[in-house]
Amino acid sequence: MNLYKLHTDAKNKLDGYANMNDLAYSSIKKVWPDGDIEYRNVFGQLNRQDGPAWIATGGTEHWFKNGKRHRENGPAVTWANGNTEYWINDKRVTNNELI
Repeated sequence: MNLYKLHTDAKNKLDGYANMNDLAYSSIKKVWPDGDIEYRNVFGQLNRQDGPAWIATGGTEHWFKNGKRHRENGPAVTWANGNTEYWINDKRVTNNELI
């Protein structure tokens, strides 16, 4: 197994080892002063496997996978007013197009 040393900027203060295949699936949580929450992978892309990668203070949720708006089992965007959008690999689709 190849291991790669990870270095991110001082803001994230991440210093560790990971299998290269797992890097894109790792998430670093950041809470912004306005209360928004973001999860990014070590490459700086919005990314989260088990929930929305961007949660806005007002209640809007955005699901991302490796920087692309993506969710296979539900809406990738749920707006605070309840409206939803479906996305696969950064392409907007209808609910009927989901597998």
